[in-house]
Amino acid sequence: MTGFMMYALWLVLIAIALNVLLGSVRAAMRGQFDVDIFVHYLVNGILGGVLPLLVIAHLRGIDPTGWLILLFYYVSAVGLFVKYLLDALSKIRR
Repeated sequence: MTGFMMYALWLVLIAIALNVLLGSVRAAMRGQFDVDIFVHYLVNGILGGVLPLLVIAHLRGIDPTGWLILLFYYVSAVGLFVKYLLDALSKIRR
């Protein structure tokens, strides 16, 4: 993994952590806090977002051009970051 790939992964992980934090705080304020909230957010975030990014990162070796997989990785990372950031912003607005 290159440095920029790691930074993109960290941005996605930070957005997921922010989303988990805001979701759990909102649930605690409404009196509906449950441990399943963490499981829901983390399973969707980690298995649905981070794991595919790691798989894409490890597929770099089979790309003969050297830039197709990188382009797909960065587009996916930006898409995930925006998705989780917009989800966190919608939780703040409610």
